[in-house]
Amino acid sequence: MPANPYPGRKIVGQKVGGGIKPKQTKKGESRFHVRLIYTKTAKGKRHNSSRPFPTLNDAEVWQVRESDRLGLTKNRVWEHETIKDVYVMQLTQGKETLFSKDHYGLVKDIVWSADWSSCTKGFYVHGRSRGTRITMHRLIVENVYGPAPTDKHAADHIGGSTTTLNNIAAIPSGSVDAEHNNLRWYNNDHNRKLTCNNTSGVNGVCWDKELYGWRVSWTDKDDARNNKLFSVRPKDDEDKNKRQKQAAIAFRRARDAETGNENGRRDA
Repeated sequence: MPANPYPGRKIVGQKVGGGIKPKQTKKGESRFHVRLIYTKTAKGKRHNSSRPFPTLNDAEVWQVRESDRLGLTKNRVWEHETIKDVYVMQLTQGKETLFSKDHYGLVKDIVWSADWSSCTKGFYVHGRSRGTRITMHRLIVENVYGPAPTDKHAADHIGGSTTTLNNIAAIPSGSVDAEHNNLRWYNNDHNRKLTCNNTSGVNGVCWDKELYGWRVSWTDKDDARNNKLFSVRPKDDEDKNKRQKQAAIAFRRARDAETGNENGRRDA
């Protein structure tokens, strides 16, 4: 673990650029050489930044600071200031994510980034493991709860928002209190975020161009798919269209109440 040049934070881990190599001088003195390779120009020309130090600690401190200066440091992790046994990880785009210290060993060797989803209007923590793109919340949910119960289940943020990037999962024998748990498996039919091309403001209610009306789709308690059309005639005025739209939304929300659906919505 590199030395901590930030005494205000209890640094747990970080991925810094470069490496440290011990060498002997001609006089037999030990030196620790730090070397960082980075891209400086738009043409992609690579540059070296290197420097010898008399002690390993001095070399580590300089390595961290120089890596920060050159923008090479990734995924710095530190202890949360107020929540016991919770870690904070630095991501790209100025974002941070929370997770239990019980899962530090699970995530520490993967390079993570914050990626924006234009459809769900939220950030997700993505990384690559063995060439496969993964999300941190799914990796942790699978580790805590095992495989998804069905192909309809998805790793879910209980809070319903990915803007805070809270990936805390409290395991029964773990160190984090259950009240901070924010991850679970959940039926995706009952918890899908509002899609980017939605026109009604409620998932499961859309305009059907062919049938000319507001079509409601829902999954009942027996996992059967259902549809109902609230038709609008081409000659109907705008007020009739709005009334049918509101009737379709009300019908869908009534079905949501029956099935426990928590799909995303915006004001219609």
